[in-house]
Amino acid sequence: MDMDLRIAVAAALILTILIALIEILHSAKANRIPICLPFVLYFLILAVGNVLATLAAVSIVQKVALNSEKTEVADSQPEALTNGAAQSPAPAGPLWFWYAAVGVFAFEAVLQRINVTVADQGVLTINDWVRKARDRAVAAVVELEVNARGKMVKELTDKLNLNKDLSDADLNTYVQQFLGPSKVHEIEDLAKQNDANPRLAKALALATVAYDEASKLV
Repeated sequence: MDMDLRIAVAAALILTILIALIEILHSAKANRIPICLPFVLYFLILAVGNVLATLAAVSIVQKVALNSEKTEVADSQPEALTNGAAQSPAPAGPLWFWYAAVGVFAFEAVLQRINVTVADQGVLTINDWVRKARDRAVAAVVELEVNARGKMVKELTDKLNLNKDLSDADLNTYVQQFLGPSKVHEIEDLAKQNDANPRLAKALALATVAYDEASKLV
C-alpha cells in the first residue's frame, strides 16, 4: 500500500468518526461523546464501508489524473488533439485527499444500490443495516443521556436539601421565582398527601425543572 493510499484510509476513518459523532449527537440531542457498544458498532459499519469505498475510488481518481496527463501532452503536441486525445481537468490537491473524499461521500450513494440476496430474493440492503445500527446507537445514547441527567438531578437535589445555608424560606422563594408563585403550596400539599419530605420535594422540583438556575444556589 503506497503512502497516498495509507493517508487516504486514515483520512476516511477520521471523517467517519466525525460523521458518526455528528449524526448520533444530533439525532439523540446529546451533549457528551457517546461511548457505548452500539455507537462503536455503528462506527465500525460506517468505517468498513468508507474504507472500501475509498479503496474503490483509487482507480477513478487515478484515471482522471491519467487523462489529465494525456491532456497536457496533447496541449504540448497540437497534432495529438486531432487524434482524439481526451481532455480532463487535473485533480487539485494531493491524490490521498481525493481518494478519501470520493470514497466517503460516494458511500451513501453506494448504500442505496447494494442489496443482499438469497435465492434471488432480496433480503436486506446494506443501507438497512446502517440505519438499524444508527437507530440502536441513538437509543443507547439517549439512555446514557437520561441516566446521566438523572444522576446530576439527584446530586443537585441532595445538595439543595442538605445545604444548611439555604433556609426553608429562601428555598420557597427560589421555587416561586423559578417554578411559579403557586408551586410552593402545590408541592407542600402533594408531599403531605404522600407523607413525603416537603423540603426534599421542593429541592427535587428545582433540580428537575430549573437545573441551571438551581445549580447556582449551591
